[in-house]
Amino acid sequence: MGLVVRWIYRNSNLVFIQSKQFEESVKRWGGVDTEIQYLPNWAPQLFETHLKSKNANSESKIKLLFAGNLGRAQGVSYLLDAMNILKNENVVLDIYGDGSEKPLLMDKIKKLDLFDKVKLKEVLPLEQMPGLYEKYDALVVSLIDDKNLERVLPSKVQGYLASGKPILAMGSGELKRVIVESESGYVCDPEDAKSFSEIVLKFLKMSRGDRSILGSHGKNYYFNNFSRNNQINQIIQQFKKAG
Repeated sequence: MGLVVRWIYRNSNLVFIQSKQFEESVKRWGGVDTEIQYLPNWAPQLFETHLKSKNANSESKIKLLFAGNLGRAQGVSYLLDAMNILKNENVVLDIYGDGSEKPLLMDKIKKLDLFDKVKLKEVLPLEQMPGLYEKYDALVVSLIDDKNLERVLPSKVQGYLASGKPILAMGSGELKRVIVESESGYVCDPEDAKSFSEIVLKFLKMSRGDRSILGSHGKNYYFNNFSRNNQINQIIQQFKKAG
């Protein structure tokens, strides 16, 4: 397999990569003289075109949302540990999703008595997600500590950014790079519940206006770096150069 990969890279004029973390890998496998073009995924268009309503959280409690797959890679169990640390703080976490870890998460919520802090909810249709995001103060994403996952940007992040909501993240590599570069929120190391609880506390102390600025940074970053039109234009420009 390695020989095939080397042959492909050495005989390609252009390689598109979905994450900047793949650049070194392409070069290491023989693509030293190959032009490498960063071409990330974009969010479903409904996130780009969604018009904001007045559904913002009006409750006194700060509401956090995690949406997506509940597998081992997402490390949601560490988020529960963080919420346990924050038991006496004015913040709650709603988790929308399904996956292999869901039964374990349900057991952990019971074991830690987090019923007032964490709610496990069913998967919703994609069409409902932009409106759902509006009801929350910040959106949460997490990955476990894994070298392979350092190269990956969870696909939900594009939708999170496009929604104009602050992001609280637990992860490294590409996920950390995007959150830091976009100035859209806060990020801590993977599997570090204490550090995640600290960035949540930092977020709690912010004014509503400052939180809104984080969301605006994320939205601007999305349209400058991930939008569908941007990526299609990049592809067209590369084809023109080749032609």
